[in-house]
Amino acid sequence: MRNPGRKKIILFGSEHCKDCHPVKDLLTEKGVKFIYIDITSDMPRLQMFLKIRDVAPAFDEMRGGEKIGIPCLQVNNEEYVLEGTEHLESLILELGLV
Repeated sequence: MRNPGRKKIILFGSEHCKDCHPVKDLLTEKGVKFIYIDITSDMPRLQMFLKIRDVAPAFDEMRGGEKIGIPCLQVNNEEYVLEGTEHLESLILELGLV
């Protein structure tokens, strides 16, 4: 898998989230090297995600609402709440992830 410039890439998601599977598959298909964190697999992972979500500007619209904010791509400590695979495709190009 490729990762130009050795960017730290984390995908926060859940095996229970229907929107997370296509995003995870696309990153793999494109050869992007990333760490996948299933926030529903245990409490420490959920807490890690919530600490980020509670302060990151990318989640301003999510806080206090019904959405959790996954799938979420974190690239070098900057968060992007993904709105489907087309959004991810454009981010891959924009951020030079491949």
